[in-house]
Amino acid sequence: HPWVFFGFLSLFALAAASLGILMGTLFKDPDKCASIAVWVAIVLSPLGGLWWPIELGSPVMRQISYLVPTGWAMEGVNAMLAFGAGATDIAPFAFGFLALFAVSFPLAARRLQI
Repeated sequence: HPWVFFGFLSLFALAAASLGILMGTLFKDPDKCASIAVWVAIVLSPLGGLWWPIELGSPVMRQISYLVPTGWAMEGVNAMLAFGAGATDIAPFAFGFLALFAVSFPLAARRLQI
């Protein structure tokens, strides 16, 4: 399923990029925006299971991972790589990325007055 994998990661990149653009419109100082972006990444990474397998955490942490985009990404990637999941198996996470993009991109475009 290389095309499913590529498509899934592309959706993640699209959602992340639109969130980054939106964040960039919220701050006038680029250094402040970059600092906050680093902290957001530092917080979202472990919550989504990027630093360790989320299965090692408590059941509460696993539920939290379903609330953050990094968790959606890790669930989808793990399902495809470890269990051979296909497009229908990862569809909920892909739709989450689409929804995130559908909300954040128009907001960013509006703030940029495009």
